[in-house]
Amino acid sequence: MLKCVIIDDEPLVVDLIKELVSKIDSLNLVNTFNNAIDKKPLIISTTAYSDYAVEGFNLGAVDYLVKPIPFHRFLKSVIRAQ
Repeated sequence: MLKCVIIDDEPLVVDLIKELVSKIDSLNLVNTFNNAIDKKPLIISTTAYSDYAVEGFNLGAVDYLVKPIPFHRFLKSVIRAQ
């Protein structure tokens, strides 16, 4: 089982991602945060701006999802992280 956290400053996005996570049995949502945490996690970035995707990968992101996030694309990111 892959433990995960959701970090986003938009409550509606957090709710959406929580719903997506709940559809994948191999994910265990540990907590949600509205700002960054101290330990370096595997990062799947979510944003409305695709312009920063390359920078996200350069910073070590596992994947980069552009909002709105379709389930099939979210699942692909989860598989990549696993």
